[in-house]
Amino acid sequence: MYAESELGIFNLMVVYVSLFAMPIGIPMAFGLVFKSLPRWSAVSAIILGLLTSALAKFLFGWTVGPHIYATSAVTFLVLIASPFLSKIYKRNPFYASAIISIWTLIQFVLFYRASSKIISGVNFLILIVTALFFGVALFFFTILFSKESANDKMIVQEFFRKLAKPIDVVREVYGEGRKPISTFPVVGIITMIIGFFILLLTLTPIPSYDKFITFGMGILLLLFGFLMYYVGSQSERKFNKELKDQLNND
Repeated sequence: MYAESELGIFNLMVVYVSLFAMPIGIPMAFGLVFKSLPRWSAVSAIILGLLTSALAKFLFGWTVGPHIYATSAVTFLVLIASPFLSKIYKRNPFYASAIISIWTLIQFVLFYRASSKIISGVNFLILIVTALFFGVALFFFTILFSKESANDKMIVQEFFRKLAKPIDVVREVYGEGRKPISTFPVVGIITMIIGFFILLLTLTPIPSYDKFITFGMGILLLLFGFLMYYVGSQSERKFNKELKDQLNND
């Protein structure tokens, strides 16, 4: 169905990535870099970024480039501005609401002017409602930013402390009874199964030349699969033996 549509599978994948990748990926990436961000900053950036992404694609009709740039900019600004909005709200909630109102007005006026479609009627009403929702939601999240407690900050600090601590794989993973598994035997078995089914194709009424090529490809996959399974199994046994000796010595 998708392969025969006007968009095609590739274009559908591009649309999907442009809608969701930036609003979700930016908070995840920068949340590991900036330690001063409030706990609700990622949630606010994702929600408002997804809102901007949907507007840019379906209401404004932007192409992939401007769509991604606008979504990334809004998501990043909401994320980075969260600690500053929190401080301003604690000093004076009126100033925070004024900044958010100006921000929302400028942002949606720019979006409206840069739209590749004529925004009128119902679409213009949707734009107004969305702008109001954006401003109210950002103000609501600002209140949550300002209510961050000392316990919330300790949770964030503990997260970065664990993140900075190197992992002792032998003690913390294998020492607790988890068994290491090599992927080579698994891939080898899957490769042999594929080779077996390819060999079955030689039983179908196909030309002799194609049958010869198919048979050779099936045998080749069976051999490669067996080699991967054998080498992976031997490597796994050797690693488990060395690991057991190391744990016993410790």
